Parts: sequence; structure tokens; C-alpha cells
Amino acid sequence: MNNIKLFLVRNYGSLEKAAYQLDVTGATVRSWCSLRPRNMLKHIPEISDQTGATYAEIVLEVMDCEKEGAV
Repeated sequence: MNNIKLFLVRNYGSLEKAAYQLDVTGATVRSWCSLRPRNMLKHIPEISDQTGATYAEIVLEVMDCEKEGAV
């Protein structure tokens, strides 16, 4: 499991719940976990408000995902 998926499951309980809370489709959330992690940053204010994570923590998760070659 990559960092983004772990982050979302840890903070929302599941990818489906994350999609619902962020008002996006499940396919969108799955694409963040596999192909386009940077696209998650568009929703950084909502994610930060809902999870309590700072903007820096969320950006770090995306950068780690890209660095590990998960994309």
C-alpha cells in the first residue's frame, strides 16, 4: 500500500468514505493512489480541515508517494 492510500484509510477509514467526505468519485480517489497523487492537492483545504493534518503533512505524503515511484 502506498503512502496516499495509507493516509486516506488512516484518516477516513476507507477510500470510499474519503471520496464521500471530499465529494469526489471513488475513481478519483483511486487515481490519487495509483496514477495522479498530485491531483489530491486540489482538495488540500478540505482534507486538512477534515483530518486535522497540516498542509505540509499532506504535501509530504504526496511527495513521498512520487519519490517511491508509486506513480
